[in-house]
Amino acid sequence: METASAPDIALNLRNCRKLLLALGLALFLALPAPTAGGPNIALPTFPGSPLWEAPEPVGTQGWRIQQNVLTRHWRLLDQANIRRAWGSRAHCLAAFAHLIADIPLGEHRFGSGPEFNIPFPTLGGKQVWMDRRVRRGWRLQTNVLTGHSRLLDPHNLRIAWGTLEAMLREWGRTVAPEVTAHEARAGRPEVIVILIHGIVRSRGTWFLNIRDIEREARRRGRPVEAWAISYPSTRISIGDAAGHLAEVISALPADIPLVLVGHSMGGLDAHAYLGRRGWKAEDSPHPVKALVDLGTPFAGSPLADAWCGSPLYQAILGPAGQELVTSPTRLPRGPWPECRTICVAGSLPPGGFNRMIPGDDDGIVPLASALPSQAAEHRTVAVPHFLLMLSGTGRKAILDGIFGR
Repeated sequence: METASAPDIALNLRNCRKLLLALGLALFLALPAPTAGGPNIALPTFPGSPLWEAPEPVGTQGWRIQQNVLTRHWRLLDQANIRRAWGSRAHCLAAFAHLIADIPLGEHRFGSGPEFNIPFPTLGGKQVWMDRRVRRGWRLQTNVLTGHSRLLDPHNLRIAWGTLEAMLREWGRTVAPEVTAHEARAGRPEVIVILIHGIVRSRGTWFLNIRDIEREARRRGRPVEAWAISYPSTRISIGDAAGHLAEVISALPADIPLVLVGHSMGGLDAHAYLGRRGWKAEDSPHPVKALVDLGTPFAGSPLADAWCGSPLYQAILGPAGQELVTSPTRLPRGPWPECRTICVAGSLPPGGFNRMIPGDDDGIVPLASALPSQAAEHRTVAVPHFLLMLSGTGRKAILDGIFGR
């Protein structure tokens, strides 16, 4: 009797798997479309999927129904692309009528309270989440794609999610008492340090600097609160980033001075925040004690001039990337702040790190662009642009801005 070889057996097993998969798919597609609806958990969806037909508008508030091209079931989406119901077309229309009747105008996105939540570590997505509130490691963030918000604890676990209004109420119920209790034990901070990352980067840029600040504060016995802000730097303009920074700052206690630290575009965000309010030290509701700029392109970068017309550059760096050119009409400028300002620049004389940039530079930003004449304190270090916050000079400049020399 002839015995099958190992390759023949493996081939037959692969063919059987393909046959079973084809039969399962055929059976799945042969099932009738649902005539009712299933239990629903409100979940964000992503528009433009080829598995869904073009949506049909329902009502006048931006709600839609949509049919799946494979299963033929329908789903009901609200204005923020959140799935509010699924099943048959009739079920989705009835669910829409029920939700519109029960949810007041302006609360259509999710509902009036937090949605069903499983505490779960966040999965990244740092270019789609924007901080709205930050204190003591807690964060209230909004997704710039779906519009929904979430509450994260100091361990980066999602505690709740839903509308911004619902999360603000949850912040007041959960976070505010926690902050008050902490300050009753340890005292209120004498200064709050906000670190602002540059374009394409994330708040993780500042991990070493936050450790430095906390260690120095303990050594000096001075209560200092330091945290890095998250914002979608590749999806918004510098002016919008400054507006979001203003929103975060507006929720902080007005009598606690601030130190703003910005790397690259983050420094422009900080200056735009101060300039948009016509800021003056004596009348600021949130006094700024010092401003530390690391590799901030105050006069733009020739690299942006060379690449800003490229579709790839535009896709990666977004609206803010177009504002980093050297043209004075495109780079946001405002009055120079009156607080102490320390500017740190990367330098490798005589030709710099990048031969595409005339003169000395840090590989991205020319030395002259990073050290404007208005700043009283200039410091240089022989490291490239993306390592400025990790250099000894950059780390010391941040500590000097907070604690003084």
